[in-house]
Amino acid sequence: VFSDWLTEVEKKIRTEEQPIMAEHLAKYRSLMPALALINHSIDIAGGQAEGQVSEQAATQAAAGTEVLESHARRVYGQVEDISQRAARELAGKILQGRLQDSFTIYDVYKNHWHLLDKDNAKKATEELCEANWLKKQNVEILNRQTKEVFLINPKIFCKAKM
Repeated sequence: VFSDWLTEVEKKIRTEEQPIMAEHLAKYRSLMPALALINHSIDIAGGQAEGQVSEQAATQAAAGTEVLESHARRVYGQVEDISQRAARELAGKILQGRLQDSFTIYDVYKNHWHLLDKDNAKKATEELCEANWLKKQNVEILNRQTKEVFLINPKIFCKAKM
């Protein structure tokens, strides 16, 4: 039971996109056997088991880690930086074709999209510029002022199709 469970946990750790969640899951390597031992000890105290840790105790421990993982995902999801969440929202809108090349911050927040008010739209564009999804450019308007626009990296559409 432990070998099969550990193989699945290791796979989750390797493929986890959120570093904080990967660190959390890595602690389960020792948590699951500890829970199995506690379950087995309870069974021994109740006169229902003896000897080595039972398969039932290990299975219950593995199920317990699944419950804990789902709770951890909810907690870490709420703690995640708002600018990263807003950037994901904006990235989705770009991939859906809801924004055209050379869009402005106003073009984003005027739509009243989830998490993309004026402040978060600015944070989201900064995040996507850092990730090389967007390039900020100042465009001069009628020789008097400049307008900040964002150019969409066409390579993001190729990666999204993969």
